[in-house]
Amino acid sequence: MKNFDPSNANSEQIISHSNYEGKAVFLRKLIVKMSTATHEPSRPLAQTLATHAVKNRWAVLTRDRHHSPPLRCPPGVVCPNVLSANLSDLAAQFGEVIANCNAQFAAYEVGMLYTSLLPKSAKSLNGIFYSPPAISGMLLALANDAKADWTRHLFLEPSCGGGVILTAIAERMIDAIKRQPSSEILAHLSKNLVGYEIDPFGAWLAQVSIDFLALPFCTDEDSRFPVIVRCTDTLAVNDNEQFDFVIGNPPFGRTKLTDEQRRHFERSTFGHANLYALFWDQALRLVRLGGTIVFVTPTSFLSGRYSSKLRNLLSEHTEPKRLQFFRSRSSLFEGVRQEMVISSVTRIEPRSLITVEEISDGAHGELEIYQLGQHQITRVPGSPWLLPRSQAEAGMENILNGFECRLADLGYSVSTGPLIWNRHKERLRSNKTGTSVPLIWSEAIRPLGVFQWRASRHQGKIWFETANGSEHLLCKEPCILVQRATTKEQPRRLVAALLPKTFLDEHVSVVVENHINIIRPIQNKPQVNLAVLASYLNSETADNVLRCIAGSTSVSASDLLTMPLPCPGKIACYL
Repeated sequence: MKNFDPSNANSEQIISHSNYEGKAVFLRKLIVKMSTATHEPSRPLAQTLATHAVKNRWAVLTRDRHHSPPLRCPPGVVCPNVLSANLSDLAAQFGEVIANCNAQFAAYEVGMLYTSLLPKSAKSLNGIFYSPPAISGMLLALANDAKADWTRHLFLEPSCGGGVILTAIAERMIDAIKRQPSSEILAHLSKNLVGYEIDPFGAWLAQVSIDFLALPFCTDEDSRFPVIVRCTDTLAVNDNEQFDFVIGNPPFGRTKLTDEQRRHFERSTFGHANLYALFWDQALRLVRLGGTIVFVTPTSFLSGRYSSKLRNLLSEHTEPKRLQFFRSRSSLFEGVRQEMVISSVTRIEPRSLITVEEISDGAHGELEIYQLGQHQITRVPGSPWLLPRSQAEAGMENILNGFECRLADLGYSVSTGPLIWNRHKERLRSNKTGTSVPLIWSEAIRPLGVFQWRASRHQGKIWFETANGSEHLLCKEPCILVQRATTKEQPRRLVAALLPKTFLDEHVSVVVENHINIIRPIQNKPQVNLAVLASYLNSETADNVLRCIAGSTSVSASDLLTMPLPCPGKIACYL
């Protein structure tokens, strides 16, 4: 925790903001900073401050009303006594400020206050990253493209914590039937909109966000707020209830499945289970035939072995309509480092083409969409979806259509470096001994195919002490080394270097660390020699091809094995 002195901040700086949204953002960040200076993040602290803000927002919006139903009681632990007078005043001021903001923005800011004060373990366990209003607008725009009828269709938000997307859907419904009597508007929301949320307090925030929206329509003592949100585990809901649209930002992160859950999600799960992949599977059970799913998720399901069954499921049961890739990983979602994509699919027989787009920040803070064309998705079971992610790759389809080979066709295999260094810390050395061999870290793979043996990021530990039973760790033949951990922002996602024969002649064998992929010949005379293949992998063409595949911040062995390549006689054309 850091010391923080708010004595000047919460008067002069707050006043300096000329608009309510600016004041709200400043106050929220100030509250978080002050809270974490004196308290460890915890659920009681997060719930107490968020509740205090909601109550003050409620007080402002109901102050001049003759009648309004009471504010729902929050679940869980709320401890007002833990708040200092200063924190309590700031939370009250925050609630009063967001009372003057639009409903989606207010829901988002309260949600961010809550999640910012949760322990990191709680956020990671449940994949809690609430959607900003700009994202809800993008999701609903794709729902409109899919012919959403806000007066008739049934909508589900399957992970509605905070209520931003749920509020956006409710606003569209209210606008579509605004000439109806208040009682019918409330009844329509009750009948046509459902939200699921596993976190009780997140569910309360979502329901209260709908209550705020419904306040103007509660005009007499008989008026009741529509009950929209169900506090439940979406993945355990049966599929008896069918919806026309399933829209949301499902949680993401690995999760452990019970034997029963693994059987239930067997059709979409291979290896470890990711929450958002399970939500895709469940959404297909909850959307009616002809209905549409619009999700914002990490891009990792588009490639990789672990997502192969999910891609098969989506290919078999949906018609992908549109993909929108985000240029920036972090400008919209606070604290999110994964690459993100908005996907729109319809549960009908697949068609041949999908529209692909890139979302970028505009010059004035608005979102801009760039067309990347219409493309075919791969129907081969388990294969990645080869799609451009940015304008730089938009012209790759014609090239990819001519790339019919894979590394195995050229006579190569791919494996991951066998040494997980933190399991063998006691065997790492800075100086050579009689039984040590060179340790190759990913930083030895330099741009443009240069191999430079070094360990500047690892305290100079460039040697590994061998022992009995170490034979499986040793690499004794020339090979190509490829960095595993690269990101879309780097000039190169595909960074490869040849492990020189001269280096092996000098040292006989080496140990390769786990953040490196190793490409080895699987036959004495592969169809393309190592040096030519390494040169191709460092070409701009190869880098763009990989960017059409890689869906995470890791370049996996699976990505390299499924990466389309020119046939042996044509590979020299791309050097």
